[in-house]
Amino acid sequence: MTFLKKLGTILLKVVGIATGFAPLINQYLPSGAQATVTKVEDKLQGIVNVVVTTEQMFAAAGLEKSGSAKLAAATKFVAPIIQSIETLEGKKPKDEVLFEDACTRLTGAVADILNSFGD
Repeated sequence: MTFLKKLGTILLKVVGIATGFAPLINQYLPSGAQATVTKVEDKLQGIVNVVVTTEQMFAAAGLEKSGSAKLAAATKFVAPIIQSIETLEGKKPKDEVLFEDACTRLTGAVADILNSFGD
């Protein structure tokens, strides 16, 4: 089984577990908090999807690119996800270099988390 296939299986299990616990957790959250939790989950899932899709695109194209090339490609899609967070929506970073560096580190961290599951 390939890494991506295993990753897909793991993600399905995680989503299933999260969905199963959601009703238990939701009863303890204040009203309106569930909407925030859902938004955070959606953004995080979006970032995971970008990392996985980038890996799949490089593999499908038969490109044996370095991790840094994949990271740079994925970061270009992660940065807009971060900027679409309600708190940051419509704002521009005052320090573009710091923002780009932070998005790169975040993208790399997500890739590292996914890679920690091995093949």
